[in-house]
Amino acid sequence: MFGRTAVQVAPWPCRRRCGRARTGGGYRRQWCQPRSDPQLVRLLTWLRLERQPTGALGRAADHEPKLTEIARAQAAGRVRAGDPFDLFTLVLSMAFAWSAASVVYAATADEPDEDHDRRRTLLAACVRAAISPTTTPQV
Repeated sequence: MFGRTAVQVAPWPCRRRCGRARTGGGYRRQWCQPRSDPQLVRLLTWLRLERQPTGALGRAADHEPKLTEIARAQAAGRVRAGDPFDLFTLVLSMAFAWSAASVVYAATADEPDEDHDRRRTLLAACVRAAISPTTTPQV
């Protein structure tokens, strides 16, 4: 997600209708996952609402490699300063914007590729803007 460049590009399997590899960073993998496995998203949403309404879901150790990667990218000047957990949470939440957990609109794999591509492009631009080392938070 926060690898060598602000938005890492790597092949990943797209489990939508196409089934072919596409390019995208970690946030793009997160884009495809909720659409290819909406039951998992529903289960996580249920877990959040019914069993664990506050705090982190899962074990902190599960996120440690990602947080370490973000901190390294920050130290190298590729990612904006700030709490790595906050950046991780923000990017992951953005990637789930059109998932089954969305309170606005839940997209499905049956929608036209153009819709998914448009949303994925918007997500990429927003993630770049959010994590850019030149981004200055407005208070």
